[in-house]
Amino acid sequence: MGPTVTMVPSWVWFSNAGFESQKNSPTKNLSSASIKDALGSWCSVTTVIIRGGRQVTKAVREAVILSCEYNISVNELERIRVYWQKDRQAVLSLTFGKTKKWTGYENRTILDIPNNLSLVILTLRLTDRGTYSCVVQKPEKNGFKMEHLSSVMLSIRADFPAPSITDLGNLSTNIKRILCSTSGGFPKPHLSWLENGEETDAVNTTIFQDPQTELFTVRSELHFNTTSNHSFKCLIKYGDATVSETFTWQKSQQQDGPDNRNDQFSVSMTCLSTAAVFLVIVFGALACSSPACICDDLFQKLLQTARTILPVLQDKTLPFRALHKQTSATLHGHHSSSGDLDSRTYK
Repeated sequence: MGPTVTMVPSWVWFSNAGFESQKNSPTKNLSSASIKDALGSWCSVTTVIIRGGRQVTKAVREAVILSCEYNISVNELERIRVYWQKDRQAVLSLTFGKTKKWTGYENRTILDIPNNLSLVILTLRLTDRGTYSCVVQKPEKNGFKMEHLSSVMLSIRADFPAPSITDLGNLSTNIKRILCSTSGGFPKPHLSWLENGEETDAVNTTIFQDPQTELFTVRSELHFNTTSNHSFKCLIKYGDATVSETFTWQKSQQQDGPDNRNDQFSVSMTCLSTAAVFLVIVFGALACSSPACICDDLFQKLLQTARTILPVLQDKTLPFRALHKQTSATLHGHHSSSGDLDSRTYK
């Protein structure tokens, strides 16, 4: 079975004066065996569309070449007519060697005559999608007859680029705002935020469609607590396609809390100071070469110092500077007492 040709009423047709409108034209379905004869008799009263023809897919802002699949010589340019149209809309024509372009196709369409009378469309738009038909007419005694017809379906793909995630700063002390956005795609998208594979609540999700280009823009905010680690995925679905971006947040070590830091500091200082006091007592006892009364007096001073320091170290909320100051004062008092002891001894 060949393609089916449908003669569509109330569409645009090719007449001697160019593109015109025809109402109440009859409709016929023809097999491929009688297409050429039918076109010859119907080309002046209606538009002919070939169902099941070629298909071309391009992306927005790309260029496309749609071939008419018909070669002509230079000598034929002054005699033939070439018409390109999309659905019900005239696009471009070549009559008696002169090219005409219709509104919306100026400055972005070219008729490539040497290349099979191809229609070149630059900077494709979403609105360019549709069925394009190329008709070639040649003169005969009573006017023009259909010499060639071809049709091609043009699909326009508008892919969303990968979304970008922007840090919008903190909403409060521990609440951060991030924004996911992308634009320039079609069809209408659906945006969702995922964490650990589960959807989480978004804030201020908006979808906007440009009335001229028909392309969509989507934006969505997410608010989260900064005291925990997070890995969010911004997922955008449109048609059968998806794009996504991931945002990872690592909590700061400073967010462990002051109590935890004080506890760690206090335990460390307690261990170090206890060891230091113990060593002072041991080395003081080993180094003592004076009479027993002097050594005993020195030992009592060292023991008093240890008893003064250790209770202070047990207070975990005491700042380090205060601890250092009190320890220094205690040790200074020990040295003064030792001096008095020495002077008293050597009198």
